Amino acid sequence: MARVIFWDVDTQYDFMKADGKLYVPDAEHVIANLGRLTDYAHGHGIRVIASADDHVMAHPEISEHPDWQSTFPPHCLRGTPGQKKIPETRCAIRSSSSPRGRIPRRSASACAPTGATSCSTSTASTCSRTRTS
Repeated sequence: MARVIFWDVDTQYDFMKADGKLYVPDAEHVIANLGRLTDYAHGHGIRVIASADDHVMAHPEISEHPDWQSTFPPHCLRGTPGQKKIPETRCAIRSSSSPRGRIPRRSASACAPTGATSCSTSTASTCSRTRTS
């Protein structure tokens, strides 16, 4: 049997919504499809791997005067609404952490389609999706 995953890359408010801090033009046009794909994956036992940008102002990628190659304006700042996943692709992640002293650029989680009950304590964790519909 072929192993399939659904790789969800950075579907966060700051990238996906027109008023986000680092908006990807026309990203809103794919949100409904992302929701359908995410629901399909969870409904059919397909593992969802999701990444999320996670910055603090001190991160070397963040600049008030970005060069747009290695530095970018503040976006997906930890604890802000813009850092959150959009509801259509959000998982219920039980826990997440990073090694002490490390400022992660991006975190990832693996969302199990059925009742996962534990999460690891690294940048990858297992979760189960909670449906709101």
